Amino acid sequence: MMFPAGDFKFDEFSLQCAVATYLDGLAAATKRLAWSHPPNEGKQKPQYRMKQIKAGMKTGEPDCIIYLKGGKTIFIELKTDRGSLSAAQKKRHAELRALGFDVYTVKAATPAEAVRKVARILFEHGIREAR
Repeated sequence: MMFPAGDFKFDEFSLQCAVATYLDGLAAATKRLAWSHPPNEGKQKPQYRMKQIKAGMKTGEPDCIIYLKGGKTIFIELKTDRGSLSAAQKKRHAELRALGFDVYTVKAATPAEAVRKVARILFEHGIREAR
């Protein structure tokens, strides 16, 4: 992937898109994981937000839910290098950890850095990239 050079500031959407592309490729190449992104970010009309909540959406849900072969699930929250977790995210992450799940916050200045950090987490969980 090509990214702008210099003092360009990336947003979380840029990080998410790069990680999504990476995870899609890794899932196809290794057949050892599946993943999803819950669409609960950003501003929505109150009626739509209430509909999502009634259907089961949880505020603070991490950006990436990664299902690993063998029955393990890990969660990854993506933040820019200047971003921070909201109170709802801290609460939800604590709930997931209390249930025994691994929850990671990846802070990155660039999409490439976000992908590298996610790859490192997956490596720690036994997911090696296909050669």
